[in-house]
Amino acid sequence: MTNESIGTPLPATQSRTQLPATQLRTQLPATQSPKRLPAPQPPPQPPTAQPSTAQIPTTLPPAGLPTIQAMARTVRDAEDPRIIRIVAIVDAMINRGPVDQLIVPIRPRLATLRPPRPLRFARLLFHPLERLVVPAARWRPGQKALPRTALRPMADHVRLTMGPAATAIEAEIAGHTTAETALIVRLGRSLWPAAAPILAAGTMPATWNTTALGEPAYRALAAAVAALLAEAPALDTLCSASVADLLPPTAETVTSLLARVAKSDRAALPMMITLLLDRLPEAAGLLPTAREGQQA
Repeated sequence: MTNESIGTPLPATQSRTQLPATQLRTQLPATQSPKRLPAPQPPPQPPTAQPSTAQIPTTLPPAGLPTIQAMARTVRDAEDPRIIRIVAIVDAMINRGPVDQLIVPIRPRLATLRPPRPLRFARLLFHPLERLVVPAARWRPGQKALPRTALRPMADHVRLTMGPAATAIEAEIAGHTTAETALIVRLGRSLWPAAAPILAAGTMPATWNTTALGEPAYRALAAAVAALLAEAPALDTLCSASVADLLPPTAETVTSLLARVAKSDRAALPMMITLLLDRLPEAAGLLPTAREGQQA
């Protein structure tokens, strides 16, 4: 058999299984980098139990009294920031209804936290007497304190009797809060003495029946509140000047203040002493001298 019958032979230097070196190397495109395995992830943590206060809503849907009372028990143990948020939500309601019960168990903490609250007519009127206010359930006739349920009927009575003057005050305090002390003092020094004779007149407002305190309680409370509000500007001036070290209190000043209160309503005298010592504890040393002056 000749070479022509089997085709052209391969050159001696080239093998059938030998390929060019460029075909033996596998190259990645220039724009592609080697893939990296993802970094190991930490094992998932088991869910932690949320405190009971996490269940307190930030908005309050309409609810009946039993539901509100159940929520109030949760609110009692809430953290301070959550309490402030809840109070702000309740304050923003035009008609609180039973939702107001949410505030009842946290009032002692509010006295310490003192968050800014919307400045409304009733708050402005009773601002100098806040130290005397107690829950209605704890109040008893003859107690030297003011049941909280008595405040709104009295404030509404004063507001309606003052007419346009009260409307002007409400317009001026709209959008302001209890943190604005200068505004409270400026408006209060005209409101408090104006409200005193209205309450001293003894006319019981129709809404007083909602308090279930009775007419005799109104007469006594209204007379005491009238005596205290009449002297609220004088008390504020005395305490402000003393705190600023402008004019330390004297026995004569304290005696005169207490004598005017006693003349108006003697039952209000212990209340005024409470207010005085709450704002000006150093006046305690002047009280024996003041009592001697009244007896003389």
